[in-house]
Amino acid sequence: MRKRIVAILIIALVITLTSGYSFADTNNRDINDSKILVSSNQGVFINPAFSDVLSEADIIDKVASHSHPEGLNAVSSSSYESDEGVIVETIRNSMVNRENHFSIMVSSDNEIGNEEINNWFNLAIDETDSPIEGDYLRWVYGGYSYSWENYIEDGKYYTTVQLDIVYYTTKEQEDTLTEEFNRVMDSFGFTSSTSDYDKVLTIYDYITSNVAYDYQNLNNAEYMLKHTAYAALMNKTAVCQGYATLLYRMLRTAGIDARIITGISHEENHAWNIVKLDGSYYFLDSTWDAGMDQYSYFLKGSDSFPDHESEEMYLNEDFTEKYPISGSDYLLPNDKIIISGDFKFLVSLNEAKLVKYLGNDAEVVVPASVDGYPVTTIGISAFKGNSTLEYLTFSEGIETIEQESIISCDSLKEIYLPASLKIPME
Repeated sequence: MRKRIVAILIIALVITLTSGYSFADTNNRDINDSKILVSSNQGVFINPAFSDVLSEADIIDKVASHSHPEGLNAVSSSSYESDEGVIVETIRNSMVNRENHFSIMVSSDNEIGNEEINNWFNLAIDETDSPIEGDYLRWVYGGYSYSWENYIEDGKYYTTVQLDIVYYTTKEQEDTLTEEFNRVMDSFGFTSSTSDYDKVLTIYDYITSNVAYDYQNLNNAEYMLKHTAYAALMNKTAVCQGYATLLYRMLRTAGIDARIITGISHEENHAWNIVKLDGSYYFLDSTWDAGMDQYSYFLKGSDSFPDHESEEMYLNEDFTEKYPISGSDYLLPNDKIIISGDFKFLVSLNEAKLVKYLGNDAEVVVPASVDGYPVTTIGISAFKGNSTLEYLTFSEGIETIEQESIISCDSLKEIYLPASLKIPME
């Protein structure tokens, strides 16, 4: 997803529908004479995530293709629902089943309007215990149209809300996806003794090795399937939202808490993930790590996850308290951090990676070893933003210089690259 993603809370864009489109006929229903119509409205909501790629006209055109009843049958007052939890669950279940058109009948002490409908919809896509709800639903619909009528009888309001939702996958596609999804998950062979780290790594390896970025359909506004887990798993090609949604569902299915995060990366609109390990959350970006021999965006802390600017909703106090992001990268049990002079190293599997240069010298030589461990890798953003660095030497033995490791070093004049370098800088 390289289109602009805005705040994920559902902020309604309400418009007056054009004469070329009409909702199901609610004026012909047989209402008891004692019920008096007091208000009504109709309009369109666009998922803010797609407000720059979808218009009200797009939603109306897609809704027009849905099947609609000729009218609503007469119902008794006892058929109306007053429990908000039941109303929200009705919307959620309808979305899970990819029902395009459905009605909700509500009884209340107050009139129902746009605010209440928006709130129900927000609650319906909140996180639950199910991997196919929460963020999985949040990123699979483009918008919806609505109509509602408020009637009053004996001081109580009776409201019928009709919703038409535009999805990016069909029920049939989701069923096909689920069958293949279960096969792949079973192939991982997870058991009760499999660690959460091994689960995360196995799933991440699968996605980064099997899903390619969909450059072919990147600018095709009609092909919205590219944003889905279906495209990622079944077609093996997707944009970032497809990567992130598939990773989310796989992690949640494996019993590991995860979320989809949206914002800006590499000056483009983007989606990635966070995952919970050992009480803290870490960043993952399977899109940018796809096809790479070594990962630069796997289980990263906030201090080493450059060029990812989260949307404001992921930075507010409510979210950060619920999902505390670790400042440092995830460490395996035998990993350790070594501070040597102005260098901060991560030692893993008996090899050292330069995580961060802490000094401000003009001339810097990265050593070939630290405490007996060979330095083989220069980590992402190790020198990022250093304004004093002019001459940089990487010692022989260093094999990998991760992307963006020396970005924004404005004074840098000369770099010495060793013959041992296997993966060139990007």
